[in-house]
Amino acid sequence: MKRVISIFLVLALLFLLSACSAKYISSYSATVFVESAWEGSIRAEIESFSGRYVWRLGNSNTRDTDIYYLASLASGNMRVYYDSTASGGDKQSLFTIDGNGTAEGNGGYVSVGGEVYIILESIGDEPLRDVSLHISFKE
Repeated sequence: MKRVISIFLVLALLFLLSACSAKYISSYSATVFVESAWEGSIRAEIESFSGRYVWRLGNSNTRDTDIYYLASLASGNMRVYYDSTASGGDKQSLFTIDGNGTAEGNGGYVSVGGEVYIILESIGDEPLRDVSLHISFKE
């Protein structure tokens, strides 16, 4: 009986450890958060945001790609990071907007069949206001 209980406890522990293996965890407070995410693309419109939000995208293109971004912010300070296997598995800054501003460009690198985490973070105590974010892969 002890052996059966021991095996059950080991299996339960393995299940719990594998279920909690997310690399990044979203933790945020937001109002009017409208998003659409599909293979290789994210669009988000947010009225007010504080914290961290994480998307996970896969590159199903036939070639390696760069990450294209277009973003605007009315107030607050935001930073967007990416983490892909091509970046060595480390979080890298994609762009930053301080105060009222916009950002547009290419950055980052995602290999064919690779995955990337896109991480939106608010910086400081002031919440982000009127965030518009579009991220996609560009061959």
